[in-house]
Amino acid sequence: MKVHWNFSYQNMTFDLSGEIFFDNKKPYMEAYSSQLSFVEIETIKELALTGLYNTQVVDMDGKHYSLYRCYFANYRESYADGELVFTIKVCFDLAIRQRNLETAYYGCSFTFQNIEKLFPLNEFDINLLGEELEKIEIDITREVPICVSLCEGVSLKIASEYSGLYSGDQIYSMNIGQTKRVYLTFSNAQNLDYILQLIKQLKEFFELCLLCELQLCDVRLGTDSAHCIDKITWSPFYVSEGVSFREKNFAFYGTSNNIICGLLGWIKNYQTLQLGISIWQKQIYNTQIDQNDIILWNGQAIEAICEQYAPLFEIAKKHADNRAVQAGKRSAGSPNLVDYLHAINSFSQTENSYTNHFMDAKKVRDKLTHNNPQKAVSKTQLLNTELLLTFYAQKALFSIIGLREFKRAPLLFSNNMSLKTISSIQPRTLN
Repeated sequence: MKVHWNFSYQNMTFDLSGEIFFDNKKPYMEAYSSQLSFVEIETIKELALTGLYNTQVVDMDGKHYSLYRCYFANYRESYADGELVFTIKVCFDLAIRQRNLETAYYGCSFTFQNIEKLFPLNEFDINLLGEELEKIEIDITREVPICVSLCEGVSLKIASEYSGLYSGDQIYSMNIGQTKRVYLTFSNAQNLDYILQLIKQLKEFFELCLLCELQLCDVRLGTDSAHCIDKITWSPFYVSEGVSFREKNFAFYGTSNNIICGLLGWIKNYQTLQLGISIWQKQIYNTQIDQNDIILWNGQAIEAICEQYAPLFEIAKKHADNRAVQAGKRSAGSPNLVDYLHAINSFSQTENSYTNHFMDAKKVRDKLTHNNPQKAVSKTQLLNTELLLTFYAQKALFSIIGLREFKRAPLLFSNNMSLKTISSIQPRTLN
């Protein structure tokens, strides 16, 4: 998109032409001018060292866009028709079609790709009226929207949206689409940083449930959740290419009550769990990963979660102390991965049938982190450790947010490479 960028810095006014691009999930703008003096070029280079800032641009139709958290990536000088052309590349976090950089909002709404997979679909009936099908009526049983107080001053609503298409002079086919839209309403107007942080937390929760990266779609901001006036146009939350939903990874079995209960627990504990969440997310945000990556990331995530969440750490510390006493030692020091796995077992009330594999998991993880050639591990140990740590990292997160009972599949586990299901825990309805 071609834009016009006019801004002031150090009592100078700059007027540049530009174009906005979207590359590898990161939006950026290239702006250029052949009318800048030497002093002006040096001033812009100085601006490039000042860090983050916000600015505005105008497109060819006169529409204003606010660019947030901008920074200069690079600049170059070239010649065209004998004139010096100065070009700068400016990256930014997001853009909103609005006139005022300081706008505060009372509400927003947005959707996530494939979020409807977590919720039951509504039933509907089609009535064909008239001898020549002159009229079609579709009766949809519209469910009551999910409404809950998400945190202090923030209300959340999740409701269905429908779209329908038919093709041909006569009706050969009809498609009815049902999606879920999330609405947030704030008791006090909130700035963009607060809103984006809240959206990020919701996005990461649904990614945990679906085990894949989600595309954030159609974010609208406004005076309240029902009258949105501004729209986020570019953002790193958006995926440049649509994410293909991997059905085999859809592994959350629960009710809407389960989801809302877990979401509330997620928001409540997010700051505590943030480090562990960020480590765990690497395996769904990176497509080019191998078995070693999965083992290392899940092991690190388990340690971070247990060290940051006090109840889990206390259980792990007691287990480490007991282990030290049994070995005739005075003090165990810090808990290790085995102690953390036992702590998750106890806290989540998981069956103890996997405890005999905990030492193998530690051995495999230590082999990968220290690369000790004397510590040989088998392919079976590698596979079992991958599946065990994958299961326990998720189990830790779900247990902390209030969903101790959940079913996750396919999680397979074996002593002899003949794989079987690791978990058959059935979900319960939370009232």
